[in-house]
Amino acid sequence: MELCISGFIKQIGEAAEFTANDGRSFTKREIVIATNEQYPEVLAVELSNENATNFNGTVGQRIT
Repeated sequence: MELCISGFIKQIGEAAEFTANDGRSFTKREIVIATNEQYPEVLAVELSNENATNFNGTVGQRIT
């Protein structure tokens, strides 16, 4: 099952690198999206690894 969210980017966090307990490192970044439905919701979405480092959206941009 695939989850699809559409809205506008409200906030973009910095990409941060972490080390897991097993010694492997990973990158994560959080973005905040406001949906454009009848009853809008504000959602935090966490991106990891390549998705976090390659994300190039801007605040106010429409995203799906």
